[in-house]
Amino acid sequence: MKTRITVSLIFILSLIGALLLGVSFGKAQEPQPNEAQSPSEELAVEATVASKISFQGVLKEGGNPVNGTRNMVFRLYSDNTCTTKVGSDITKNNVSLSNGLFSVDLDVPAVQFNGQALWIQVEIGGTKMACQEILPVPYAIGLMPGATVRDADSSVNLNSLRLLQFSPPHWGKYGMYVSSTGSAASTTYYGVYGSSTHFGVYGESTDGTGVYAKSTSGVAIKAAGTGVIESTANTDWVVSPLKMVKESGNFNITPSEHGYVILSPTAAGTGYADLPVDIVSMLFGTRIYFKKFNFSYKTDTTNDKIKSITIRQTNQDGTSSLICSFITSLSNTSWSSEYCLSGAIAIMGPVFVRFELNFAGGGDTHEIMLGKMWIELGE
Repeated sequence: MKTRITVSLIFILSLIGALLLGVSFGKAQEPQPNEAQSPSEELAVEATVASKISFQGVLKEGGNPVNGTRNMVFRLYSDNTCTTKVGSDITKNNVSLSNGLFSVDLDVPAVQFNGQALWIQVEIGGTKMACQEILPVPYAIGLMPGATVRDADSSVNLNSLRLLQFSPPHWGKYGMYVSSTGSAASTTYYGVYGSSTHFGVYGESTDGTGVYAKSTSGVAIKAAGTGVIESTANTDWVVSPLKMVKESGNFNITPSEHGYVILSPTAAGTGYADLPVDIVSMLFGTRIYFKKFNFSYKTDTTNDKIKSITIRQTNQDGTSSLICSFITSLSNTSWSSEYCLSGAIAIMGPVFVRFELNFAGGGDTHEIMLGKMWIELGE
């Protein structure tokens, strides 16, 4: 018996649901002073559209409408001959028919509806029906790659390709390109507004820039609320040896035209030199931590030595706390580098570096030079 089917599709498709999943709209944070208040009516999405499409049809056998139940298998294809299959079979058993009419909801992964053309074919009792194209509803067309959702003041482009410069031509490919250029009074326009318990906006890149901000006349990045800006990357804080002062000993400190200092002894013996470091303890609301002190040095002879280095910070009660210590004697007649490594210690007060020196003799043949220095900081 030949089976004949007439099919109509209603695209109650959660391709839209995939975009709405987990989205809620709440009241915006209070703007900063001098900022206009944007509309902030509270809306909430109580439920999201399921990842389904509704399939309706009329089944006739021998020209007569069918009553009862039938087992059906639905398959999606990426070509109009239904030869290149997409995804898995969607089986619906015991589908109820009344006067030939039936309606089923088909569970489909939203990822398959990514803008590609799709066709559907139904198999009933071993008989495959005609290959039928799946057509979107009008608003779903606006979600296809390259489409634009626009109103008078703003627009959102999906998978947008834009010319960044003319000569030589260079293009930019954006997964989402957002523009908001309205000028209505008492309204703040946001290109992208993110609100979340954890990350309002999250950007990630394997070898480029995770988030890029640019402003021609305003603020590229602004931190409101507590004003905290955090970074897992370390910061190098350059230290000038020209600020060094003598704590004790028989030597003089002379600045060099190249930026390093020369410690010239007037007699053999031990001396101490202190180097104050002007450094921040809080940066954009985030506590700064000491990680490592790097320095370069040179001695006239191998008998002239830097015996130890200690780095301390001054406390509120007038005492000082140790941040880092390096107690290995150093001497080298060529410029060399060394460092003092410490665990992450919060900077809470003024920092200074103390050099313990040992001169084998007096005069300009027993000098110690201290040059490039920097501190590695973290959060």
